[in-house]
Parts: sequence; structure tokens; C-alpha cells
Amino acid sequence: MGLSILFGLNTIGYKCIENELGKLLNPTLKVVIIPWALAPHDNEHHALEEYFPKIIGGGDTYIERRYEREVAYLREFGIRDENVSVVDFYNQTGEEICETIAASDVVILCGGDPELLTDKLISTGASKALVDYDGLIIGGSAGATVQFEDYIVTAEQSFYKKLQECHGIGIIKADFLIDVHTNVFTTEKSEEEAKAYLERLANIGKRHGCMIHGICDSGAIIYNRRSGEYSMYGDVFTVNEHEFKPFKVKLPEIKKNEYVITDFGAVTGGIVSNTKAFKETILAASEHGGKVVVPSGVWLTGPIELKSGVELHLEDNAVIIFDKNAEEYPLIEVEYEGVARIRATSPIHAEGADDIAITGNGVIDGSGHLWRPVKKFKVTDRQWKALLKESPYLWDDGNVWVPTKSIYEGRNYG
Repeated sequence: MGLSILFGLNTIGYKCIENELGKLLNPTLKVVIIPWALAPHDNEHHALEEYFPKIIGGGDTYIERRYEREVAYLREFGIRDENVSVVDFYNQTGEEICETIAASDVVILCGGDPELLTDKLISTGASKALVDYDGLIIGGSAGATVQFEDYIVTAEQSFYKKLQECHGIGIIKADFLIDVHTNVFTTEKSEEEAKAYLERLANIGKRHGCMIHGICDSGAIIYNRRSGEYSMYGDVFTVNEHEFKPFKVKLPEIKKNEYVITDFGAVTGGIVSNTKAFKETILAASEHGGKVVVPSGVWLTGPIELKSGVELHLEDNAVIIFDKNAEEYPLIEVEYEGVARIRATSPIHAEGADDIAITGNGVIDGSGHLWRPVKKFKVTDRQWKALLKESPYLWDDGNVWVPTKSIYEGRNYG
């Protein structure tokens, strides 16, 4: 086979190569996960299961979800959890790790800190095993970049403050370099910042005498390590020294019709629920397209579902407050980080909608303090004691405060 799949973000990017994955994956394949781009909590003596537990169905903390993020989407193509193993840098010898890699059909290189991953691959001899490996290698983010002889690290990654160049392990010997999460710098920045970022990428490509392909979170490259041929899927683009074209975000097209929520029964004051009024106003606006106007005042409501062609506009001094009544937010099935979940309906949401917008100078208050867990290390001792007076429920050995009993108990059903 000798293929490498390169993602910006695997839980999103896989959707653009579903047909290809369907041909490459099957229930008999043995999968090995190398999560060494993740650092343990305190020191390098933590056992693997403490920071990358193999929890079928997924846990609720960020660490516990990492296994699910790497595997959940692969189940759609028949991969079985009993055929998935996670190599342990801390408790396995280099020889054992290399034997595990050689006996597998698919290797997954996780995202995180690329230099940490590179150092561990080299120190165990796993880098040599991967260079000689002829199976399928799937890498997302850092797991994609380190496969090259040289790679680029962007400031988007929390480990770095600026764009820099590093040395990888040389699994892929290509005539191009890649940049991952490129969309962050071409859609979420000003046009000047985006252009400057792409110019820096192009200058790096010029020094190396090669092209640079920017892989956005919704893109992928499949590279044949035997032939050097590759194909790009989804949102992947090429940067060169002659072309600095940042992505353009197409603004929604909204008609000039206006629909004021008070015309549909909305009452200000923050006491009476206006869920029905918002719904009826949006439905009326969606028939011909237009702006739903929220005037000055305090407007209590449950979830707001936007429809195609509708702009939610908050005038000056308009405040939307979402109701703290949990019954206003029915449970629905969603996909979160590539994993099927049961979640409460989002305060503002849309499904399959085009040309939608939220504008104005008003305030949207999601009442997050009523439902959001709080990590102990993020608050002062005084604030922590105040939270405990509101609710005694804690997760994670007492390190995460939970606002209600129902949220505390519902974790087991997440």
C-alpha cells in the first residue's frame, strides 16, 4: 500500500475522502495509535492509560476524548476497537514498539506538539520503523507534518508563538511541504494579516525550492510513498511566491425586508419567555428572506433556530438572555469532535441553512454560568469556595465544579 493520509483535522477532513477510506479500510485491519504528541500531566512516568485511555464510547474530559477523536470516524468504515492498540512510549521498549508497528496495517500519528512527537519517534527507533513501513499511515495536524523531512509549525498551535521551520522524520520524501490549519490564517484574520502569512509561507517554499500546500481543517492529501504521486481533497490550496490570495469568505445575501419581534408578541423585561415570538418572527422572515430585528430592551428566550435567508439583528442596547430552564433545551443527537453524542439543543443554531447572519451592537447572554462546569485551577480560592456554596457537585477528583445535580449525573449518559 505505502500510503499516507494527511489531515489538517481528521475529525472534519475525513468527510472529503469518505469514498477513498471506504476502499482502504475494512474490519480485519490492525490499527496502532501513536499518541506521543501529547504530553502527560506532570512528568514522563505517567502510564499511558492516565493520559490517553482507551475508553470505548468516549469519556467527558478532553484527555479521555482523545482516543475517540482518533478512532470514532474509523468505525464508520468497519474498524473494530478490539483491533486497535495504543503504543506506550513510557512502558514499552523500542524493540516492542517497532514490532507492534511492523505487525499493524494502519498507523495513526496523533496531533499535538510535533517536536515532542519527533523526539519520541527518533529516540525509540520508531522513526526508522515508520520509514520502512509499507502500510497506511494516517496523520492529523502534527501527525501529518512530522512525516516530512522538514515541516512548518504555525502560531495556531498553542505550543508556539510564531511560524517556524523544523525537521521531521522523513517518512515522506516529497517535492512539497505542507501547512496545516491554514484556514485559521486565511479566514479568521484581516486580509492584510492573511496576505502576510501566505507571503511567509511562500518565502519558506522559495528557500526550500518547493511548493507549499495549505491543508485546511476540511481538507486532506493522500500521498503514495512508493511513487510520490498524490491527490488533494476538500479545502487544500497551493502557495507559491507569485500568488498570495487569501481565502475570501462570501458574505450572506440577506434581503432588505424587516421583521420586528414585538410585532409577533415579544415582551421586553427579561421575565416573560419570548421563545414563541422569536420562532414566529424567524419563520415569517424565512418565507421571503430578511432581517429579524431585536429592539432595545431585555428579551428572555429559549433556543433560537435560524433559517435560510434570515439575519438576526440586535439594535443598540438590545440584550437577548437565554432561559435557564433546562426544559427549554431538548436533548438531540449530534456529532461532537467526530463522536456521536446526545447534547442539549444549542441556544442559537441552524441546520442545513444558507445565507444566515447575526449582526448589530446588542448583547447575547447565553447564561453560561448556569450550566458550564468550572476547572479549579482557573479560579481563585475565594471564587472556588463561592462556587461550592452554589453547588456541591464535583468531577475529576474534585477538580471540576458542576453547577447542577442533573449535569453531574448526566455525565454518565453523554
